[in-house]
Amino acid sequence: MLAFTFASIAYGAISFPISHLNKNVRENLSYWLIGAYQDTWANQFCKLFDNAFGENHLSFKCLLRSSLASIVSVVFLYFVLSEGLGVLEVRTNGNLTVLKTISIALFVNIIADYISLLETRWVLERLRRSDSRLKNALWLSTDLCLTALIIWASISIYILARGGSLIDFPELVGLFSIYSIFFYSTFITSIWSIGYLVSTSVNRIFTHTCIGRILDVEENPGQSLAFVLAFITFWAFLACTLLVIPDKSGRTIFDRALCKLAPGSTCLHSARISENPDARRKFFVNACFFEREGMCSNETMLENYKALCEQGQKGTCGRLGKLYRDGDGVEQNYPAALVAFQKGCDLGDGWSCSWLGKLHNDGEGVTQSYPAAVTAFQEGCSLDEAWSCGRLGKLYHAGDGVEQDYPAALVAFKKGCDLDDGWSCSWLGKLHHDGVGVKQNSPAAVVAFQEGCDLDDGWSCGWLGKLYRAGDDGVEQNYPAAVAAFKKGCKLGQGWVCGRLGKLYRDDDGVKQDYSAAASAFKKGCELGDG
Repeated sequence: MLAFTFASIAYGAISFPISHLNKNVRENLSYWLIGAYQDTWANQFCKLFDNAFGENHLSFKCLLRSSLASIVSVVFLYFVLSEGLGVLEVRTNGNLTVLKTISIALFVNIIADYISLLETRWVLERLRRSDSRLKNALWLSTDLCLTALIIWASISIYILARGGSLIDFPELVGLFSIYSIFFYSTFITSIWSIGYLVSTSVNRIFTHTCIGRILDVEENPGQSLAFVLAFITFWAFLACTLLVIPDKSGRTIFDRALCKLAPGSTCLHSARISENPDARRKFFVNACFFEREGMCSNETMLENYKALCEQGQKGTCGRLGKLYRDGDGVEQNYPAALVAFQKGCDLGDGWSCSWLGKLHNDGEGVTQSYPAAVTAFQEGCSLDEAWSCGRLGKLYHAGDGVEQDYPAALVAFKKGCDLDDGWSCSWLGKLHHDGVGVKQNSPAAVVAFQEGCDLDDGWSCGWLGKLYRAGDDGVEQNYPAAVAAFKKGCKLGQGWVCGRLGKLYRDDDGVKQDYSAAASAFKKGCELGDG
Protein backbone atom coordinates (compact mmCIF):
# COMPACT_ATOMS: atom_id res chain seq x y z
CA MET A 1 0.00 0.00 0.00
CA LEU A 2 2.81 2.40 0.90
CA ALA A 3 4.59 1.57 -2.35
CA PHE A 4 1.44 2.46 -4.31
CA THR A 5 1.03 5.66 -2.28
CA PHE A 6 4.60 6.81 -2.96
CA ALA A 7 4.24 5.90 -6.64
CA SER A 8 1.05 7.99 -6.81
CA ILE A 9 2.78 10.90 -5.12
CA ALA A 10 5.67 10.63 -7.58
CA TYR A 11 3.25 10.56 -10.50
CA GLY A 12 1.43 13.67 -9.30
CA ALA A 13 4.63 15.53 -8.37
CA ILE A 14 5.99 15.00 -11.89
CA SER A 15 2.92 15.23 -14.13
CA PHE A 16 1.24 18.23 -12.49
CA PRO A 17 4.05 20.80 -12.84
CA ILE A 18 4.96 19.55 -16.33
CA SER A 19 1.35 19.94 -17.49
CA HIS A 20 1.51 23.63 -16.50
CA LEU A 21 4.71 24.35 -18.38
CA ASN A 22 4.54 26.32 -21.63
CA LYS A 23 4.06 24.51 -24.91
CA ASN A 24 7.65 25.01 -26.05
CA VAL A 25 9.06 23.29 -22.94
CA ARG A 26 6.64 20.38 -23.29
CA GLU A 27 7.61 19.97 -26.93
CA ASN A 28 11.28 19.82 -25.96
CA LEU A 29 10.41 17.18 -23.38
CA SER A 30 8.65 15.17 -26.09
CA TYR A 31 11.69 15.46 -28.34
CA TRP A 32 13.90 14.28 -25.45
CA LEU A 33 11.68 11.27 -24.74
CA ILE A 34 11.74 10.13 -28.37
CA GLY A 35 15.54 10.41 -28.43
CA ALA A 36 16.04 13.60 -30.40
CA TYR A 37 18.50 14.91 -27.79
CA GLN A 38 20.10 11.58 -26.98
CA ASP A 39 23.53 12.55 -28.33
CA THR A 40 23.63 15.81 -26.39
CA TRP A 41 21.86 14.72 -23.20
CA ALA A 42 25.08 14.11 -21.24
CA ASN A 43 26.21 17.69 -21.86
CA GLN A 44 22.76 19.06 -21.01
CA PHE A 45 22.60 17.11 -17.76
CA CYS A 46 25.98 18.43 -16.65
CA LYS A 47 24.73 21.90 -17.54
CA LEU A 48 21.71 21.35 -15.26
CA PHE A 49 24.12 20.55 -12.43
CA ASP A 50 26.14 23.69 -13.13
CA ASN A 51 23.01 25.83 -13.26
CA ALA A 52 21.93 24.45 -9.88
CA PHE A 53 25.22 25.04 -8.05
CA GLY A 54 27.06 27.52 -10.25
CA GLU A 55 29.54 27.01 -13.07
CA ASN A 56 32.46 27.99 -10.85
CA HIS A 57 32.44 25.13 -8.39
CA LEU A 58 35.34 26.48 -6.35
CA SER A 59 33.40 29.56 -5.34
CA PHE A 60 31.58 30.86 -2.29
CA LYS A 61 28.32 30.76 -4.25
CA CYS A 62 28.68 27.02 -4.90
CA LEU A 63 29.66 26.40 -1.26
CA LEU A 64 26.63 28.38 -0.05
CA ARG A 65 24.21 26.45 -2.26
CA SER A 66 25.82 23.16 -1.27
CA SER A 67 25.53 24.08 2.42
CA LEU A 68 21.86 24.97 2.04
CA ALA A 69 21.21 21.63 0.31
CA SER A 70 23.08 19.84 3.13
CA ILE A 71 21.01 21.36 5.94
CA VAL A 72 17.75 20.80 4.08
CA SER A 73 18.60 17.14 3.39
CA VAL A 74 19.65 16.50 6.99
CA VAL A 75 16.45 18.05 8.39
CA PHE A 76 14.33 16.19 5.83
CA LEU A 77 15.94 12.87 6.73
CA TYR A 78 15.52 13.63 10.42
CA PHE A 79 11.75 14.14 10.07
CA VAL A 80 11.37 11.08 7.81
CA LEU A 81 13.18 8.81 10.30
CA SER A 82 11.83 10.30 13.52
CA GLU A 83 8.36 11.63 12.76
CA GLY A 84 7.55 9.69 9.60
CA LEU A 85 8.84 6.17 10.26
CA GLY A 86 9.45 6.50 13.98
CA VAL A 87 12.62 4.40 13.85
CA LEU A 88 15.27 6.93 14.84
CA GLU A 89 14.96 6.73 18.62
CA VAL A 90 14.34 2.97 18.59
CA ARG A 91 17.31 2.03 16.43
CA THR A 92 19.82 4.59 17.71
CA ASN A 93 18.75 4.29 21.34
CA GLY A 94 19.34 8.01 21.67
CA ASN A 95 17.50 11.32 21.76
CA LEU A 96 18.18 13.72 18.92
CA THR A 97 16.27 17.00 18.57
CA VAL A 98 15.97 18.94 15.34
CA LEU A 99 18.10 21.80 16.74
CA LYS A 100 20.83 19.40 17.83
CA THR A 101 20.66 17.76 14.41
CA ILE A 102 21.23 21.10 12.66
CA SER A 103 24.09 22.05 15.00
CA ILE A 104 25.91 18.76 14.37
CA ALA A 105 25.27 19.06 10.63
CA LEU A 106 27.03 22.45 10.60
CA PHE A 107 30.24 20.75 11.75
CA VAL A 108 29.90 17.35 10.08
CA ASN A 109 28.12 17.91 6.77
CA ILE A 110 28.94 21.35 5.39
CA ILE A 111 32.52 20.70 4.26
CA ALA A 112 32.03 16.95 3.69
CA ASP A 113 29.00 17.52 1.46
CA TYR A 114 30.78 20.25 -0.47
CA ILE A 115 33.77 17.95 -1.14
CA SER A 116 31.33 15.20 -2.09
CA LEU A 117 29.60 17.65 -4.45
CA LEU A 118 32.90 18.38 -6.22
CA GLU A 119 33.64 14.67 -6.39
CA THR A 120 30.21 13.93 -7.89
CA ARG A 121 30.73 16.63 -10.53
CA TRP A 122 34.02 14.99 -11.40
CA VAL A 123 32.23 11.62 -11.76
CA LEU A 124 29.55 13.25 -13.94
CA GLU A 125 32.29 14.39 -16.27
CA ARG A 126 33.53 10.79 -16.50
CA LEU A 127 29.96 9.61 -17.18
CA ARG A 128 29.55 12.26 -19.87
CA ARG A 129 32.55 10.87 -21.74
CA SER A 130 31.55 7.24 -21.37
CA ASP A 131 29.13 5.33 -23.57
CA SER A 132 29.59 1.96 -21.84
CA ARG A 133 26.95 0.78 -19.37
CA LEU A 134 29.54 -1.26 -17.47
CA LYS A 135 31.85 1.73 -17.12
CA ASN A 136 28.91 3.88 -16.04
CA ALA A 137 28.04 1.36 -13.32
CA LEU A 138 31.66 1.36 -12.15
CA TRP A 139 31.74 5.16 -12.06
CA LEU A 140 28.52 5.22 -10.03
CA SER A 141 30.03 2.69 -7.60
CA THR A 142 33.11 4.91 -7.36
CA ASP A 143 30.93 7.92 -6.57
CA LEU A 144 29.08 6.06 -3.81
CA CYS A 145 32.27 4.66 -2.28
CA LEU A 146 34.09 8.00 -2.30
CA THR A 147 31.04 9.73 -0.81
CA ALA A 148 30.90 7.15 1.98
CA LEU A 149 34.62 7.61 2.65
CA ILE A 150 34.34 11.40 2.76
CA ILE A 151 31.46 11.53 5.24
CA TRP A 152 32.95 8.69 7.34
CA ALA A 153 36.15 10.71 7.70
CA SER A 154 34.20 13.86 8.62
CA ILE A 155 32.13 12.05 11.27
CA SER A 156 35.25 10.40 12.69
CA ILE A 157 37.08 13.73 12.97
CA TYR A 158 34.09 15.30 14.72
CA ILE A 159 33.77 12.43 17.22
CA LEU A 160 37.51 12.31 17.99
CA ALA A 161 37.61 16.09 18.44
CA ARG A 162 34.93 15.72 21.10
CA GLY A 163 36.92 12.99 22.86
CA GLY A 164 34.63 10.17 21.77
CA SER A 165 35.31 6.71 20.35
CA LEU A 166 35.01 5.85 16.69
CA ILE A 167 31.79 4.21 15.53
CA ASP A 168 31.86 1.00 13.56
CA PHE A 169 31.05 1.63 9.91
CA PRO A 170 28.31 -1.08 9.93
CA GLU A 171 26.59 0.79 12.76
CA LEU A 172 26.27 3.85 10.53
CA VAL A 173 24.96 1.79 7.63
CA GLY A 174 22.52 -0.06 9.88
CA LEU A 175 21.09 3.18 11.32
CA PHE A 176 22.20 2.20 14.82
CA SER A 177 23.89 5.54 15.45
CA ILE A 178 22.56 9.09 15.59
CA TYR A 179 25.33 9.93 13.11
CA SER A 180 23.62 7.73 10.52
CA ILE A 181 21.46 10.74 9.61
CA PHE A 182 24.52 12.79 8.66
CA PHE A 183 26.00 9.79 6.86
CA TYR A 184 23.01 9.09 4.63
CA SER A 185 22.14 12.73 3.96
CA THR A 186 25.50 13.25 2.25
CA PHE A 187 24.44 10.90 -0.54
CA ILE A 188 22.08 13.59 -1.80
CA THR A 189 24.99 14.70 -4.00
CA SER A 190 25.13 11.22 -5.54
CA ILE A 191 21.52 11.65 -6.62
CA TRP A 192 22.94 13.56 -9.58
CA SER A 193 25.00 10.63 -10.86
CA ILE A 194 22.13 8.26 -10.10
CA GLY A 195 19.74 10.68 -11.82
CA TYR A 196 21.90 10.77 -14.93
CA LEU A 197 21.95 6.96 -15.25
CA VAL A 198 18.22 6.72 -14.50
CA SER A 199 17.39 9.44 -17.03
CA THR A 200 19.44 7.75 -19.76
CA SER A 201 17.73 4.47 -18.94
CA VAL A 202 14.30 6.12 -19.13
CA ASN A 203 15.27 7.63 -22.46
CA ARG A 204 16.22 4.18 -23.75
CA ILE A 205 12.89 2.78 -22.51
CA PHE A 206 10.99 5.31 -24.62
CA THR A 207 13.21 5.06 -27.68
CA HIS A 208 13.80 1.29 -27.80
CA THR A 209 10.36 0.00 -26.80
CA CYS A 210 6.74 0.61 -27.75
CA ILE A 211 6.11 2.48 -24.47
CA GLY A 212 6.42 5.82 -26.22
CA ARG A 213 3.64 4.97 -28.68
CA ILE A 214 1.38 3.40 -26.07
CA LEU A 215 1.64 6.40 -23.74
CA ASP A 216 1.45 8.97 -26.55
CA VAL A 217 4.68 10.81 -25.81
CA GLU A 218 4.08 13.53 -28.38
CA GLU A 219 0.77 14.72 -26.92
CA ASN A 220 1.28 13.84 -23.24
CA PRO A 221 5.01 13.94 -22.44
CA GLY A 222 4.48 14.85 -18.78
CA GLN A 223 2.04 12.04 -18.05
CA SER A 224 4.20 9.56 -19.99
CA LEU A 225 7.34 10.45 -18.05
CA ALA A 226 5.43 10.51 -14.76
CA PHE A 227 3.97 7.05 -15.40
CA VAL A 228 7.35 5.44 -16.06
CA LEU A 229 9.02 7.11 -13.08
CA ALA A 230 6.07 6.21 -10.84
CA PHE A 231 6.39 2.60 -12.02
CA ILE A 232 10.11 2.63 -11.14
CA THR A 233 9.33 4.29 -7.80
CA PHE A 234 6.74 1.62 -6.98
CA TRP A 235 9.10 -1.31 -7.48
CA ALA A 236 12.08 0.43 -5.89
CA PHE A 237 10.05 1.30 -2.79
CA LEU A 238 8.59 -2.20 -2.66
CA ALA A 239 12.09 -3.71 -2.81
CA CYS A 240 13.31 -1.43 -0.02
CA THR A 241 10.22 -2.21 2.05
CA LEU A 242 10.83 -5.95 1.75
CA LEU A 243 14.29 -5.42 3.20
CA VAL A 244 12.89 -3.96 6.43
CA ILE A 245 9.75 -6.09 6.93
CA PRO A 246 10.25 -8.49 9.88
CA ASP A 247 9.85 -12.19 9.14
CA LYS A 248 8.17 -14.75 11.44
CA SER A 249 11.15 -14.63 13.78
CA GLY A 250 10.94 -10.84 14.00
CA ARG A 251 14.10 -10.26 11.95
CA THR A 252 14.40 -8.18 8.78
CA ILE A 253 16.44 -9.10 5.73
CA PHE A 254 18.45 -5.90 6.18
CA ASP A 255 19.37 -6.61 9.81
CA ARG A 256 20.11 -10.27 9.13
CA ALA A 257 22.41 -9.35 6.24
CA LEU A 258 24.23 -6.76 8.37
CA CYS A 259 24.64 -9.22 11.22
CA LYS A 260 26.03 -11.82 8.83
CA LEU A 261 28.38 -9.49 6.94
CA ALA A 262 29.55 -7.53 9.98
CA PRO A 263 28.93 -9.69 13.07
CA GLY A 264 29.43 -8.16 16.45
CA SER A 265 28.03 -4.78 17.40
CA THR A 266 25.42 -4.81 14.60
CA CYS A 267 24.11 -8.15 15.89
CA LEU A 268 23.87 -6.75 19.41
CA HIS A 269 21.94 -3.73 18.15
CA SER A 270 19.62 -6.01 16.17
CA ALA A 271 19.07 -8.10 19.29
CA ARG A 272 18.26 -4.94 21.26
CA ILE A 273 15.55 -3.75 18.87
CA SER A 274 14.02 -7.19 18.13
CA GLU A 275 10.66 -7.74 19.78
CA ASN A 276 10.66 -11.49 19.05
CA PRO A 277 12.52 -13.51 21.77
CA ASP A 278 13.86 -16.04 19.27
CA ALA A 279 15.15 -13.27 16.99
CA ARG A 280 16.86 -11.55 19.94
CA ARG A 281 18.51 -14.81 20.93
CA LYS A 282 19.84 -15.51 17.42
CA PHE A 283 21.25 -12.02 17.00
CA PHE A 284 22.78 -12.14 20.48
CA VAL A 285 24.44 -15.50 19.86
CA ASN A 286 25.97 -14.26 16.59
CA ALA A 287 27.31 -11.14 18.26
CA CYS A 288 28.88 -12.97 21.16
CA PHE A 289 30.28 -15.81 19.10
CA PHE A 290 32.24 -13.50 16.80
CA GLU A 291 33.32 -10.73 19.17
CA ARG A 292 32.83 -11.98 22.71
CA GLU A 293 31.45 -8.67 23.92
CA GLY A 294 31.81 -8.00 27.66
CA MET A 295 28.09 -8.52 28.19
CA CYS A 296 28.27 -12.00 26.66
CA SER A 297 29.19 -14.17 29.64
CA ASN A 298 29.43 -17.92 29.11
CA GLU A 299 26.62 -18.40 31.61
CA THR A 300 24.35 -16.21 29.48
CA MET A 301 25.53 -17.88 26.30
CA LEU A 302 24.75 -21.29 27.80
CA GLU A 303 21.08 -20.41 28.14
CA ASN A 304 20.91 -18.99 24.62
CA TYR A 305 22.72 -21.95 23.06
CA LYS A 306 20.49 -24.34 24.97
CA ALA A 307 17.29 -22.69 23.72
CA LEU A 308 18.48 -22.52 20.11
CA CYS A 309 19.79 -26.09 20.15
CA GLU A 310 16.40 -27.30 21.35
CA GLN A 311 14.91 -25.50 18.32
CA GLY A 312 17.22 -27.44 16.00
CA GLN A 313 19.88 -24.76 15.29
CA LYS A 314 22.71 -27.21 14.54
CA GLY A 315 25.62 -24.79 14.97
CA THR A 316 24.48 -23.81 18.47
CA CYS A 317 24.38 -27.44 19.66
CA GLY A 318 28.11 -27.73 19.05
CA ARG A 319 28.79 -24.48 20.92
CA LEU A 320 26.59 -25.65 23.77
CA GLY A 321 28.52 -28.92 23.96
CA LYS A 322 31.84 -27.07 23.97
CA LEU A 323 30.75 -24.92 26.92
CA TYR A 324 29.70 -28.02 28.87
CA ARG A 325 32.89 -29.85 27.91
CA ASP A 326 35.27 -27.02 28.87
CA GLY A 327 33.39 -25.88 31.97
CA ASP A 328 34.53 -22.35 31.14
CA GLY A 329 32.36 -20.08 33.27
CA VAL A 330 29.78 -22.83 33.70
CA GLU A 331 29.74 -26.13 35.54
CA GLN A 332 31.60 -28.82 33.61
CA ASN A 333 29.18 -31.50 32.43
CA TYR A 334 30.52 -34.19 30.07
CA PRO A 335 27.24 -36.14 29.75
CA ALA A 336 25.42 -32.95 28.74
CA ALA A 337 28.25 -32.14 26.31
CA LEU A 338 27.90 -35.60 24.76
CA VAL A 339 24.14 -35.12 24.28
CA ALA A 340 24.64 -31.68 22.70
CA PHE A 341 27.39 -32.87 20.34
CA GLN A 342 25.27 -35.88 19.34
CA LYS A 343 22.30 -33.68 18.52
CA GLY A 344 24.45 -31.26 16.56
CA CYS A 345 25.98 -34.15 14.62
CA ASP A 346 22.53 -35.61 13.91
CA LEU A 347 21.52 -32.19 12.57
CA GLY A 348 24.39 -32.26 10.08
CA ASP A 349 27.01 -30.14 11.88
CA GLY A 350 30.42 -31.66 11.14
CA TRP A 351 32.08 -29.63 13.91
CA SER A 352 29.79 -31.31 16.47
CA CYS A 353 30.65 -34.72 14.99
CA SER A 354 34.36 -34.00 15.48
CA TRP A 355 33.89 -33.20 19.16
CA LEU A 356 31.56 -36.16 19.62
CA GLY A 357 34.23 -38.43 18.17
CA LYS A 358 36.90 -36.87 20.40
CA LEU A 359 34.87 -37.55 23.56
CA HIS A 360 34.41 -41.20 22.56
CA ASN A 361 38.04 -41.49 21.44
CA ASP A 362 39.51 -39.99 24.64
CA GLY A 363 36.91 -41.36 27.04
CA GLU A 364 35.94 -37.93 28.30
CA GLY A 365 32.80 -38.27 30.42
CA VAL A 366 31.96 -41.54 28.68
CA THR A 367 33.45 -45.01 28.46
CA GLN A 368 36.13 -44.97 25.78
CA SER A 369 34.77 -46.45 22.56
CA TYR A 370 36.83 -46.44 19.38
CA PRO A 371 33.93 -47.85 17.29
CA ALA A 372 31.72 -44.95 18.42
CA ALA A 373 34.57 -42.53 17.66
CA VAL A 374 34.96 -44.03 14.17
CA THR A 375 31.23 -43.60 13.51
CA ALA A 376 31.30 -39.95 14.61
CA PHE A 377 34.46 -39.16 12.63
CA GLN A 378 33.03 -40.86 9.54
CA GLU A 379 29.94 -38.68 9.76
CA GLY A 380 32.03 -35.54 10.33
CA CYS A 381 34.33 -36.35 7.40
CA SER A 382 31.32 -36.94 5.13
CA LEU A 383 30.22 -33.42 6.12
CA ASP A 384 33.62 -32.08 4.98
CA GLU A 385 34.95 -31.48 8.48
CA ALA A 386 38.71 -31.72 7.95
CA TRP A 387 39.57 -32.48 11.58
CA SER A 388 37.24 -35.52 11.51
CA CYS A 389 38.90 -36.82 8.34
CA GLY A 390 42.35 -36.62 9.90
CA ARG A 391 41.31 -38.42 13.10
CA LEU A 392 39.39 -41.03 11.11
CA GLY A 393 42.53 -41.71 9.06
CA LYS A 394 44.54 -42.13 12.28
CA LEU A 395 42.08 -44.74 13.59
CA TYR A 396 42.21 -46.65 10.30
CA HIS A 397 46.01 -46.44 10.37
CA ALA A 398 46.25 -47.74 13.94
CA GLY A 399 43.36 -50.22 13.63
CA ASP A 400 41.64 -48.72 16.70
CA GLY A 401 37.94 -49.52 16.77
CA VAL A 402 38.02 -50.63 13.18
CA GLU A 403 39.94 -53.15 11.12
CA GLN A 404 43.34 -51.77 10.18
CA ASP A 405 42.97 -50.39 6.66
CA TYR A 406 45.84 -48.38 5.20
CA PRO A 407 44.12 -47.56 1.89
CA ALA A 408 41.11 -46.22 3.82
CA ALA A 409 43.49 -44.21 6.00
CA LEU A 410 45.11 -42.79 2.88
CA VAL A 411 41.72 -41.72 1.51
CA ALA A 412 40.76 -40.07 4.81
CA PHE A 413 44.09 -38.23 5.14
CA LYS A 414 43.87 -37.11 1.50
CA LYS A 415 40.41 -35.60 2.04
CA GLY A 416 41.49 -33.93 5.28
CA CYS A 417 44.53 -32.45 3.52
CA ASP A 418 42.38 -31.24 0.61
CA LEU A 419 40.18 -29.54 3.24
CA ASP A 420 43.26 -27.64 4.52
CA ASP A 421 44.07 -29.71 7.62
CA GLY A 422 47.86 -29.61 7.89
CA TRP A 423 47.94 -32.54 10.32
CA SER A 424 46.23 -34.73 7.70
CA CYS A 425 48.77 -33.60 5.11
CA SER A 426 51.62 -34.66 7.37
CA TRP A 427 50.15 -38.16 7.74
CA LEU A 428 49.44 -38.34 4.02
CA GLY A 429 53.08 -37.49 3.32
CA LYS A 430 54.23 -40.09 5.86
CA LEU A 431 52.21 -42.85 4.16
CA HIS A 432 53.68 -41.92 0.77
CA HIS A 433 57.18 -41.76 2.22
CA ASP A 434 56.94 -45.11 4.00
CA GLY A 435 54.96 -46.84 1.27
CA VAL A 436 52.17 -47.77 3.67
CA GLY A 437 48.84 -48.44 1.95
CA VAL A 438 50.31 -47.06 -1.26
CA LYS A 439 53.41 -47.52 -3.37
CA GLN A 440 56.41 -45.70 -1.88
CA ASN A 441 56.64 -42.27 -3.55
CA SER A 442 58.95 -39.63 -2.06
CA PRO A 443 58.02 -36.89 -4.60
CA ALA A 444 54.35 -37.35 -3.63
CA ALA A 445 55.42 -37.18 0.02
CA VAL A 446 57.18 -33.86 -0.68
CA VAL A 447 54.00 -32.47 -2.22
CA ALA A 448 51.95 -33.49 0.84
CA PHE A 449 54.53 -32.23 3.34
CA GLN A 450 54.81 -28.94 1.43
CA GLU A 451 51.05 -28.45 1.62
CA GLY A 452 51.06 -29.29 5.32
CA CYS A 453 53.93 -26.88 5.94
CA ASP A 454 52.10 -24.15 4.03
CA LEU A 455 49.17 -24.82 6.39
CA ASP A 456 51.52 -24.17 9.35
CA ASP A 457 51.95 -27.79 10.44
CA GLY A 458 55.42 -27.86 12.00
CA TRP A 459 55.81 -31.63 11.73
CA SER A 460 55.22 -31.42 7.95
CA CYS A 461 57.88 -28.70 7.71
CA GLY A 462 60.37 -30.91 9.54
CA TRP A 463 59.80 -33.86 7.24
CA LEU A 464 59.90 -31.60 4.19
CA GLY A 465 63.29 -30.33 5.34
CA LYS A 466 64.55 -33.88 5.90
CA LEU A 467 63.62 -34.94 2.36
CA TYR A 468 65.19 -31.85 0.80
CA ARG A 469 68.30 -32.34 2.96
CA ALA A 470 68.67 -36.01 2.02
CA GLY A 471 67.88 -35.56 -1.65
CA ASP A 472 67.18 -39.19 -2.51
CA ASP A 473 64.33 -41.39 -3.75
CA GLY A 474 63.47 -39.07 -6.62
CA VAL A 475 63.73 -35.83 -4.62
CA GLU A 476 66.42 -33.39 -5.71
CA GLN A 477 68.70 -32.24 -2.90
CA ASN A 478 67.94 -28.62 -2.03
CA TYR A 479 69.72 -27.15 0.99
CA PRO A 480 68.10 -23.65 0.85
CA ALA A 481 64.64 -25.27 0.76
CA ALA A 482 65.65 -27.57 3.62
CA VAL A 483 66.85 -24.66 5.76
CA ALA A 484 63.66 -22.69 5.05
CA ALA A 485 61.50 -25.68 6.00
CA PHE A 486 63.47 -26.36 9.19
CA LYS A 487 63.27 -22.70 10.19
CA LYS A 488 59.51 -22.66 9.79
CA GLY A 489 59.07 -25.98 11.59
CA CYS A 490 61.18 -24.72 14.48
CA LYS A 491 59.21 -21.48 14.60
CA LEU A 492 56.00 -23.55 14.74
CA GLY A 493 57.19 -25.24 17.94
CA GLN A 494 58.68 -28.55 16.78
CA GLY A 495 61.73 -29.06 19.01
CA TRP A 496 63.26 -31.87 16.95
CA VAL A 497 63.14 -29.63 13.87
CA CYS A 498 65.08 -26.95 15.77
CA GLY A 499 67.69 -29.62 16.47
CA ARG A 500 67.94 -30.47 12.76
CA LEU A 501 68.34 -26.80 11.92
CA GLY A 502 71.04 -26.35 14.57
CA LYS A 503 72.95 -29.36 13.22
CA LEU A 504 73.04 -27.84 9.73
CA TYR A 505 74.50 -24.59 11.08
CA ARG A 506 76.98 -26.41 13.34
CA ASP A 507 78.30 -28.85 10.72
CA ASP A 508 78.48 -26.39 7.80
CA ASP A 509 76.04 -28.74 6.07
CA GLY A 510 74.70 -26.97 2.99
CA VAL A 511 74.66 -23.65 4.81
CA LYS A 512 77.39 -21.32 6.02
CA GLN A 513 78.71 -22.47 9.38
CA ASP A 514 77.24 -20.31 12.14
CA TYR A 515 77.77 -21.47 15.72
CA SER A 516 75.66 -18.63 17.10
CA ALA A 517 72.68 -19.62 14.93
CA ALA A 518 73.27 -23.27 15.82
CA ALA A 519 73.32 -22.50 19.54
CA SER A 520 70.11 -20.47 19.22
CA ALA A 521 68.35 -23.32 17.40
CA PHE A 522 69.56 -25.96 19.89
CA LYS A 523 68.49 -23.77 22.80
CA LYS A 524 65.00 -23.36 21.39
CA GLY A 525 64.75 -27.08 20.67
CA CYS A 526 65.77 -27.83 24.25
CA GLU A 527 63.16 -25.40 25.59
CA LEU A 528 60.57 -27.19 23.44
CA GLY A 529 61.46 -30.51 25.10
CA ASP A 530 63.75 -32.05 22.48
CA GLY A 531 66.35 -33.98 24.44
